[in-house]
Amino acid sequence: MSLLRYFERITKAWNLKLSRPFVRFAIEKIEEHWNDKNIFIIEAPTGYGKSTISATIAIYSVSEELKAIICYPLRTLIEDQYDAFTGKKRGKNAICDVELVGVRYMHNPDSRYLIKPITLTTVDTLALTLFGIAPEDFEKALKAYEGISFSFGHYMFSWASAILSNVVLDEVHLLADSTKSLNFLIALLKLAIRFNQRLVLMSATLPKAFKEILLDSLRGDEDKIAFITFSKSNKLENVAVYNFFDENFVEERMNKSYDIEIYGLKDSEKLDKLRELVKANARGFKGVLVVFNTVDDAINFYKTVVEDEEILKAFGNNILLLHSRFTELDRRKKNEMLKELRDKFLVISTQVIEAGVDISSDLFITEIAPANSLIQRLGRFLRYDEKLGKVIVWYETDDSGELKLTFSLNRKPNRWLCVDTEDDEIFEKSVAILSKTFKNVEIKKLSDWKGKKDYLAVAVPTYKVYNYELTLKTLDWLKKNKLNVHVPETLEKDVKGYKELLDHVYSKKDFRTDHLKIEELLKVHDHLENPKKAVELLLELEGSFVRDEMQVNVIPEDILSEFVGKSESELGKLLQKFCIPISVKTLRSLTVTGYLFVGRDGNVKFKEIEKIPLDTKAILTGVWVEDEKLRVSPVAFVAKVHYDNEVGLRVEK
Repeated sequence: MSLLRYFERITKAWNLKLSRPFVRFAIEKIEEHWNDKNIFIIEAPTGYGKSTISATIAIYSVSEELKAIICYPLRTLIEDQYDAFTGKKRGKNAICDVELVGVRYMHNPDSRYLIKPITLTTVDTLALTLFGIAPEDFEKALKAYEGISFSFGHYMFSWASAILSNVVLDEVHLLADSTKSLNFLIALLKLAIRFNQRLVLMSATLPKAFKEILLDSLRGDEDKIAFITFSKSNKLENVAVYNFFDENFVEERMNKSYDIEIYGLKDSEKLDKLRELVKANARGFKGVLVVFNTVDDAINFYKTVVEDEEILKAFGNNILLLHSRFTELDRRKKNEMLKELRDKFLVISTQVIEAGVDISSDLFITEIAPANSLIQRLGRFLRYDEKLGKVIVWYETDDSGELKLTFSLNRKPNRWLCVDTEDDEIFEKSVAILSKTFKNVEIKKLSDWKGKKDYLAVAVPTYKVYNYELTLKTLDWLKKNKLNVHVPETLEKDVKGYKELLDHVYSKKDFRTDHLKIEELLKVHDHLENPKKAVELLLELEGSFVRDEMQVNVIPEDILSEFVGKSESELGKLLQKFCIPISVKTLRSLTVTGYLFVGRDGNVKFKEIEKIPLDTKAILTGVWVEDEKLRVSPVAFVAKVHYDNEVGLRVEK
């Protein structure tokens, strides 16, 4: 085999003139150990060109072996890479025949069962297919489980399509965000070794503690793993580590000049203060990127800036809002608009900007987030040839001026409430806040609870959508150290690389796994003759092997007529055009008036309901709805929400 031959072919087709010696080094090491390793974990800075590695693995696989599956965290990134593979992206020539490559994600069934020789997809779709419940068979498998039909779909075919592929997971750090997704990742690693697959994991931000958790889970199989890192001397016990440090790249990144300013802002003043910061810096910078932790904050800020005459004069029509609550078609349009931004621009976004979005700003304003997320965001700052810039990091404060503490509760407490933290200061602060709301409730640390935890009320300290402790540790470190946001290690003692930040913030306790759940995932492949095992586990995990919250479709009530009476064959395009994917948790906060389903005649119908079920399993299986004694599953929920293609989904409070 010669992976390098395919790498050089791609380099030429994509007109890659910048020297990226670490990429070549990584491909050389993969080629050298292709036959004696199963898992290759690659770390390289954002903007370094890791996508070339994915393309090389894909083209090699289809040319020399069988097929490849490349997983991305965002659908827009899938489409962007599809354009690169097929020569539709500006400045890039095709690297394979268009018939050989396909995409698969919600509303886009181009590569059904991930069957095309090269399939670009999401981790969620890979997980469903790997465990024999491909999205194509999702509803059929659920109905078979409920005894409504007799077929679970193409169960073995689905499983084989995934297990016979070489697999690449880009931005793999995102699977460390929850116990469920980390369980899946570890199960995937074990399955790759069991079935002698080749699995390539890539990210810019892998804390040492995260890597140690993976190794702890694979004891006895360390000889099947190789780490390939952008480092001077990275070391891990009992496993192969190959280091390469591109000093020219580091020197070029360190020649960029910028300051990092930090502001604490109260909720009542934050939008006005941020708008003033944009206006104060508008003249000095070309590209402005403002990132929020929540969709609502991003929408509200966008609405204030488009009403500000001074900002409109500075940026004109080059003001764009990005977040997760847009329809599929509007996401694509916004991604195309993003590519066309050339002159002065202002982009307002949420976390969707973090993974693979090809944009560069010289003024970067971001809400504080844990180190992993923060560094990924800052991969969109001075990404290209820009030399001068500024970073502004802000955080919301409480009345005392400290980082605002909020909570995520799994249920209302009765007698006991446990706080999920080991930090004494955070626990004491949590008790002071929670005791005001939940009187006559005893509050203790979760680790001190000796009873059964499954039915316990638990409060998780948070900052917006993030873990509070991780966010606070990131903020405190930034206040004390000078950070270079572009490189993991630097050439100067007084400037820290982001690797030091990551390893300061994260410890092994921050990456929780459930070994029993991992074993359950693995046992699905011990009972391939019984598809019920996979469906039972999926229902237990509330609809996804990876996501904490199952995604469902919602449409605004005022466009109901676009769907009713249409044929099932028209449904896919309608879903792309009008449906917004949201979590079940968000769905429960909406005023839902009914649901759409496909009737016995093959046409889309609407049925009114007073309320949706609280049980996620019921939403999945449709056991709560009937149409002429035929049990159906909703294809979309209809709700009292407002949507427009400029700001996305807005909820009527």
